[in-house]
Amino acid sequence: MSKKPPYIVEVEKNDWVFYTDTPYSEDRENKLDAALSFYERGQCDKSIEICQALLAEYPFDIDVLHQISFCYDQLGQERNALLYEIAAVGIGLDALPDNFNWSKAKLNWYSHTNRPFMRAYHGLGLIHQRLGNLDAAETIFSRLFNVHPEDALGSRYNLVEIWLQMGKLDEALNLHSKNPDDSSPNMRFPVSLAFIKAGQIDKGKQLLKKAASSSPLVAENLTKKIVPTPENPNPYYMTLGSPEEAYEHWETYGKLWQETPGAIDILNEIIRAKK
Repeated sequence: MSKKPPYIVEVEKNDWVFYTDTPYSEDRENKLDAALSFYERGQCDKSIEICQALLAEYPFDIDVLHQISFCYDQLGQERNALLYEIAAVGIGLDALPDNFNWSKAKLNWYSHTNRPFMRAYHGLGLIHQRLGNLDAAETIFSRLFNVHPEDALGSRYNLVEIWLQMGKLDEALNLHSKNPDDSSPNMRFPVSLAFIKAGQIDKGKQLLKKAASSSPLVAENLTKKIVPTPENPNPYYMTLGSPEEAYEHWETYGKLWQETPGAIDILNEIIRAKK
């Protein structure tokens, strides 16, 4: 909520927090909440209209720019989505001093003033990934994971996906070795595939059994060449274990599973053993 650009302070060694001199505005909060509500109801044009009016008053408001990008993305206008996300991220990047080191610095998610920049930077990574700019996306998600290892944004899952797409199997396996208790299907299934691709079949089977047990719908979908879109999906929220989650995972990884020799046979074998 910035009439002036935000700035960043090193509150402790390598611990950085964004700040703004712009006073809190209840009117701004209410208008942004209304924009979010319109977005969630699929009325993106109305959400953009509210945000553009806010932007005239708060030209350095990262959240507002990020919301406009979200709306254009939902409308399928990727160029506009990219431009607004670049603008949002640029405000945060411009605030970083020369001694800000992405490999050592920390941005605490629980310092709420850090969240606008982190959300926008993650959003920019997603856009780059969809556009096939994998090197740019990898840099962004790696930076975010470095500065925020607790990873509220799920950057590690984006990295695993990108590394599989790029054939960087060692990176994906190394990340899993550092997070062996991560039970998310977004870690277990793709890392299982990475093991299989790397010829480490036993390790792949071992992890895949856990993945299929905790996420059976995802496992079933991955064996199929065609999966119908779930009925009445919520485009804004996804429930763990839902058909929407299983469909999204198939949409992301289904082709990679189908293209990997022996992977579907291994998965079918594990599914049959569970029945």
